[in-house]
Amino acid sequence: MKNLTIDVSQVAPEVTQDMINKEQDNVLKQLQTLTDKSGKGNDFLGWLDLPDSIDENQLMSIEKTAARLLGKADYVVVVGIG
Repeated sequence: MKNLTIDVSQVAPEVTQDMINKEQDNVLKQLQTLTDKSGKGNDFLGWLDLPDSIDENQLMSIEKTAARLLGKADYVVVVGIG
């Protein structure tokens, strides 16, 4: 598992270091559930493997779409669950 670092310097005093420390075990447990894809909704975790799993054809298709949109729009709104 990769190291996870979170910068909480801008959340004090609402979130204290004690509060963060108390949640550490739960956060690590949830991270492990994501990493091994064993939790509820695990069939929707394909994004965890990106960008490592993207192939050349997919990448070319994304770049082609981006170039087409660049010529037609000033803004692009992406609506999704994340």
